Amino acid sequence: AHAQGKLGVARGTTLQTYVDHWLESKIKPLRANKTYQQYRWVLTTHVLPTLGRKRLDQIKRSDVQTLVGQLAKQPVQPRSKAAKETKPAADAPARRTLSRRTIESAVAVLRSAYSDAMRDGLCAVNPCQLIELPKTPKKAPQSLKTAEVVKLLTAIEESPVRDIVHFMLATAVRLGEARGVRWEDIDFAAGVVRIRGQLQSLAGKLVYVPTTKTNQDRELPLHPEMVDRLRAPRLGQDRKDMPDPDGDAFIKPEGRR
Repeated sequence: AHAQGKLGVARGTTLQTYVDHWLESKIKPLRANKTYQQYRWVLTTHVLPTLGRKRLDQIKRSDVQTLVGQLAKQPVQPRSKAAKETKPAADAPARRTLSRRTIESAVAVLRSAYSDAMRDGLCAVNPCQLIELPKTPKKAPQSLKTAEVVKLLTAIEESPVRDIVHFMLATAVRLGEARGVRWEDIDFAAGVVRIRGQLQSLAGKLVYVPTTKTNQDRELPLHPEMVDRLRAPRLGQDRKDMPDPDGDAFIKPEGRR
């Protein structure tokens, strides 16, 4: 009955109850595991401690705006146990507060949950609309300087991750997309690579997912030197007859992903 959508939450339920139902019934089955874990962490850490006990249909825009104001003043909590137990020195600088991106993510996930709640007829309005976020000065995008690239490539010349680092520097693809490149995605003659999947960690295993983060396949040109660099491991894998049924381009020396 749950799989057929015949079960749901009752009117008048709390935000906590609805969010738990929403995550398990709509996000976990339909989105990547990493997205599910991120949504759950954002809501549990930043939203539910303040709004979780309120009724879903009684939370107003002013409540969400108040939450944003509280989060803007909330200091970032240290993750390591040692850092949590260490008392800051008297002259230590004040802890930095949550970034605008973190607050924006919290509002966005809550807005998505409310959009589904409206479609389910559990509330009439989405209180996350027209929320004002704290303003932060824009930072110029940072990239490695030429000397830093040379230093990096020199340091990993004998490393098993050398080829994938070269590939990422040459194409600017995401790590999961680079790990998911297969030999069938590379056209050596045309000098292009098709980015159409990624390798994700699911339940402790690396699993190929036939889609990118943006759900858009793209074709990228490869410099002739990059093409030659990719040919070498391909020939090496062919000679070693590595047991790789998926034909991953970047694998460890022993043949593992």
